[in-house]
Amino acid sequence: MVTLFDKYLIPFFQFKIAIAVPPTNDVDVFTNDVGFIAIVDEDGKLAGFNVTAGGGMGVTHGNKKTYPRTGSILGFVTTEQSIVVAEKIMLVQRDNGNRAE
Repeated sequence: MVTLFDKYLIPFFQFKIAIAVPPTNDVDVFTNDVGFIAIVDEDGKLAGFNVTAGGGMGVTHGNKKTYPRTGSILGFVTTEQSIVVAEKIMLVQRDNGNRAE
């Protein structure tokens, strides 16, 4: 099995993905890099997800440029689109994220 990490040779870093099924949010999707909030249709079947991105609770002590933040809601995706969306968010973080120690 090839993972997204293998496919894009991403150097090791924390990348957290969470899935919540309302009405509970036990994993707190807003504090993860990517969050998927399940949305069901009128028949009770999974229609897709509301996607959040950019959450993180990391702070560097004494550095006022770092701060915890909750993720932003990006919008709705179908189940078929969810893997591609997670991949693209991961690539943005890979290419633009701060990897300095």
